[in-house]
Amino acid sequence: MNLLITGDKGFVGKNLISHLRKKKFKIITLEKKIIKKKDVDLKKKKIQILIHCAGIAHTNVDKKKIYFNNYDVTKILIKSINKKYLKKIIFFSTSKIDQIQYYQENNSSKNIDDYYCKSKIKAENFIKEYCLINKVNYSIIRPTLIYGRGVKGNLYKIAKIIKKGYPLPLMAFDTNKSYLSMKNLSSFVLRTLLDKKTNNKTFLISDKNPINLRKLISKLYKLNNLNSRNFYIPKFIINFFLKILGKKGLIISLNNNFVIKKNDSIKGLKWKPKNFSYQDLKNIYYE
Repeated sequence: MNLLITGDKGFVGKNLISHLRKKKFKIITLEKKIIKKKDVDLKKKKIQILIHCAGIAHTNVDKKKIYFNNYDVTKILIKSINKKYLKKIIFFSTSKIDQIQYYQENNSSKNIDDYYCKSKIKAENFIKEYCLINKVNYSIIRPTLIYGRGVKGNLYKIAKIIKKGYPLPLMAFDTNKSYLSMKNLSSFVLRTLLDKKTNNKTFLISDKNPINLRKLISKLYKLNNLNSRNFYIPKFIINFFLKILGKKGLIISLNNNFVIKKNDSIKGLKWKPKNFSYQDLKNIYYE
């Protein structure tokens, strides 16, 4: 089975390729980044499965660049594959779509204008329409915050601060979040390759149990043989300074819970995610 995996130089792509190669899948990667329509021609590759991990999540880039990388590239890529061979598309979207909807329904953050989410929704809709017309199966995966060896982002920054022994002023934030280990994500992708029950569905996935931010910070200090140095500053002060710094996304994340309590999308599948792993965190950030 020929698998084309995009984003092979990124955190998710690298880990996924390593996992699937161990399962004896034949992996194909793109020779170069797509920057215009004629950059890619995959008709002769006989690709049976496309796993599209590549995309752009940075909120500090312009709208046009976000839409091109997340929507236009998806469209160019799929149309470049010979549909005679293509059996399935596995697309990595984002749980931010569900997260923003959750925040808005709970009146905690209204009128969030997120071009990243909009570009992913547009790509999802294109895939659904393409697959319906061309009789190709799809699985759309909306992962929560992913952690694993080589990950960056806010969790990585917190871990680095704690490793240096610096204090953190985040005691006021008692939020709970659903995370997703790279191990769980890799096992789920394998399930989408093997189980027909995953065809033509959208999946919001996470580890089995969520984690509390205070407990997470305390544990990271403990992993460094330190007593917790997380201290209290009122939320409104932290939020005020983050707003000045333009950290709107971080404000939303710190102040709001996002927990997947009952995951109907994976009901009936032979996939059981493991719990959030502190040992994995230690392996990722401190070894």
